[in-house]
Amino acid sequence: MVCARAGLNDMYSRSPFSWPLVILLSVCTLQFGCRDGSVGAPPRNAAYAGGTHDHGSGGHGDHDHGDGHAHDDHGSAELEPVTITKHTDAFTVFAEFPRLIVGQPADFLVHLTVRADGSAFHTGTMQATVTDRFGGESMYVLEKPKRDGLFVPTITFRVAGQYQLELDITGAQASEVIELGNLTVYEDLNAAKEAADKEHAEDDDAISFLMEQQWLIGLQVEQATQREMREGMRVVGRLDTPHHAQGEVAVSETGRLDAPDGGQLPRLGQRVEAGQLLGYVEPPLPLLSEVALRSVDLEIQGLEIDRDIRSATARLAFAEAEQQRMTGLMDRKVAANQEINATKRDLEVARADYEAALEMRRRFDAAARDLTELRQLIIPADGDDDGADIRASHRVALTAPISGVVTMADAVAGQNTVVGDVLFRITDPKVMWLRAEVPEIDVPRLPATPNALFSLSGANGNTFDVRALGGDVVFMGVEVDERTRTLPIVFSVPNPDGVLRGGMRANVFIQTDATRQAITVPKSAIVKEAGRPLVFVMTNGESFERRSVRLGARNGQFVEVLSGINAGDWVVSHGAYLLKLAAAAPSSFGHGHAH
Repeated sequence: MVCARAGLNDMYSRSPFSWPLVILLSVCTLQFGCRDGSVGAPPRNAAYAGGTHDHGSGGHGDHDHGDGHAHDDHGSAELEPVTITKHTDAFTVFAEFPRLIVGQPADFLVHLTVRADGSAFHTGTMQATVTDRFGGESMYVLEKPKRDGLFVPTITFRVAGQYQLELDITGAQASEVIELGNLTVYEDLNAAKEAADKEHAEDDDAISFLMEQQWLIGLQVEQATQREMREGMRVVGRLDTPHHAQGEVAVSETGRLDAPDGGQLPRLGQRVEAGQLLGYVEPPLPLLSEVALRSVDLEIQGLEIDRDIRSATARLAFAEAEQQRMTGLMDRKVAANQEINATKRDLEVARADYEAALEMRRRFDAAARDLTELRQLIIPADGDDDGADIRASHRVALTAPISGVVTMADAVAGQNTVVGDVLFRITDPKVMWLRAEVPEIDVPRLPATPNALFSLSGANGNTFDVRALGGDVVFMGVEVDERTRTLPIVFSVPNPDGVLRGGMRANVFIQTDATRQAITVPKSAIVKEAGRPLVFVMTNGESFERRSVRLGARNGQFVEVLSGINAGDWVVSHGAYLLKLAAAAPSSFGHGHAH
């Protein structure tokens, strides 16, 4: 404890106080009743009264906040208590105490809410420092809360006037020094009543929601602030699966569908990888008989070709001999020109037939080799014509064209398939396309590379930022649709968590390059009542007002408020819907709390 008396000499040595002021300070110090040598070990009320006070284990009457405050009868209990609400970076402080009257002990009910999660401060210490108008300080240390979220120092003031109260909070959840504000101490009860009468009465429409109830639901508040908002346009849109993120598995051979060896056919919703074996198509078994029939045909055709070759060879030999004979007669000039020409024609025909027969033989030999290779593929090397082995060696594998999720599995093992049947459809949901339709009148406002924010009715009202998610523009239309008079814009949207689904309707906000300053609140602060948006404003620690608001643009998780609240108002950002339910049925959240 830094006692006013102990600090008097030091104050005098630092500042050229006049002796009358020193005497005045001395008198005030005596009235505070400080204990000599009590630095660091605060009395019950260092600036207030002597003696220590244990707040950790009782020492106070119960205070029923649901049905009024029942303090010990110190004279000021009939007056409405004083409340102070303070929001800091770490805490929301709600202090409640009676009108301060000289000589009357006052319980300060200091409620501490950790702003990070809306929980009650439960482990740590609080040092309360009271400073008078002359700079004299007195400290009061509480080693732990009386219970979670509540410190209750008791202070008795000996001199009327203005005081400053500072709280030094230290704990595992958060630590901070908080200037709580001015305290007014009155000479007597009449002066306190006169001051109370001049203050405004409480709002009858205020919603009461006690600190214990707030801690129960983790209620949090955020301040409405001026924020730079990017202007834009609201349009309709939808989510689609990109074409390159879809694949089909179709049948290229007529036959019977079989599952992979030792496995099953893909199931709906199953994830598969590109190239993964999905099943087989087994061609009809009559292939062997077909091969045998082709073999017989080839043998017959081979015999016919051999006969044709022999016949053509004979005709060619005869035509060549006839040509030689006719040449000798011509030399002796006993052959007519007509006979010579006929002999040449017969030789040419015979030679052509012979060449044709040889070509047929070459083609026959090639067909025979193909048939032999086919037999080697379908018949085991040991010559065992087992049907199962033949089928296994000739079946057609079905593989996944892309990685993704099976979204259509219209197939069962054993069914007959024909060429062109689509058995499986695979979709990769990692990236979606957001297609927005921009009205023709707004097209000139579009920036070169627009960004889009969008919300979905099936995503708990969350707003998604395309650029923040790592997406970008895929395509901007070059023509306005003649029917809808809109220009399409397609954005790619990463979807690693699979929240976005193809076919979803989207409310899209396309940002432009223009910006403006606007009052904003977190999007989570907006609740609907009869279809109209409203927010809940904390007027003091346990009182709230319902405010109807008119909304404007959105910027990520913040929304512009055109009317209904002012910058600096503290709105409920987490738990607003539960507060709305509590306002409709307060009995469901209990009655009061006892300190």
